[in-house]
Amino acid sequence: MILPPCKEYNLDYRVDDKTIHTEDIYVECETAYQEINKEIYLNPVSITGPASIVDLPKGSPPGSKEKGEPTKKEEYLTDAQLKEKGKTHVMPDASYADEYAKYYAYNMKDIDQAEKDWKDFIDTVIGLIDKNGKANVVIEASASNVPTKTFGTNENLSSKRMEDARTRLIEAIKERGKNPDLVFLEAVNSLVQGPAYRGDFINTEKYGKFQYVKLKTR
Repeated sequence: MILPPCKEYNLDYRVDDKTIHTEDIYVECETAYQEINKEIYLNPVSITGPASIVDLPKGSPPGSKEKGEPTKKEEYLTDAQLKEKGKTHVMPDASYADEYAKYYAYNMKDIDQAEKDWKDFIDTVIGLIDKNGKANVVIEASASNVPTKTFGTNENLSSKRMEDARTRLIEAIKERGKNPDLVFLEAVNSLVQGPAYRGDFINTEKYGKFQYVKLKTR
């Protein structure tokens, strides 16, 4: 899809009319054109496994594949039928129990295990494991368009932030005496986003909000 700028969007990913992932996206007015590739796992994979589909062994997809079947012409619904169907549809509950966000200075990528917000997030994850026998997690990392010599490319920096978050989460769960195999990734994403770089790296307010890692759990 192509998203016009200066607007906020809510994306709802569904399989068989069941929500498997949701997210809010605000496209800044000054945002440069970008293509975003996001990996949504149809069946969540263990956090101790690959964090990205590019790391998976050949022939080992992260989740189930939807069976592709041709759509018959007579199966198309009219506008009236779609409207009527919409009246009976109940939006599934896609809420998350807790969220954590870490905003970075340039070229930074680590999470402090002693940070209060992080410890609170881990408490929620542990609580979900105790209650449900598992916890699902979404990890999203981002880098701005300010060039980085330390990591070579902004894509590398964003990917490192995502991987670091996964590693810190595994460490924290083990430290609490829990099995990290009980935590599953619903989705992972590493972005390079924000306004085009104009040589004004000193403007941290302009670029800083695009330098982060975010985790959600349920």
